[in-house]
Amino acid sequence: GQFTVGAGGGGAAVFSNRFIFGGYGMGHYVNNPDSQDPGVETLNLGYGGLWIGYIHNAEDIFHAAFSTKFGWGSYTINEDLNSGIRIEGNNLFVLQPQVEGEVNITHWFKLNFGIGYRWVTNVASEYISDNSFNSPSGSITLMFGWFKPTN
Repeated sequence: GQFTVGAGGGGAAVFSNRFIFGGYGMGHYVNNPDSQDPGVETLNLGYGGLWIGYIHNAEDIFHAAFSTKFGWGSYTINEDLNSGIRIEGNNLFVLQPQVEGEVNITHWFKLNFGIGYRWVTNVASEYISDNSFNSPSGSITLMFGWFKPTN
């Protein structure tokens, strides 16, 4: 029920200037999560795994891409920010497909904007619902590498 900002990174190889295969990691931190218990103060979510995708017309300055990230991770719920007392935690699985728009800036730098949806399974909590981590997602990605020269 809250807007959060996550940070992460990844690395991938691009084959035939079209196919993406790599790995990624993400982390989210929420202070005062939407919980039924007033003693729950912080929630941490971390996950990582495989990243696959397809780039359409990569040689065009503006072009579309599609990707899916899926992996494993965990969440922890803490009593408060300073004590670090862990109330609960569990492992989980994440699936996050998205559609993207890319801009070729130089032969070594691209800017990517994506929208998608994050599905999370295996949330077994008495404090938060099973759907607490499922949500629409957006991304802004700075991509560095050696890409085919733009037109």
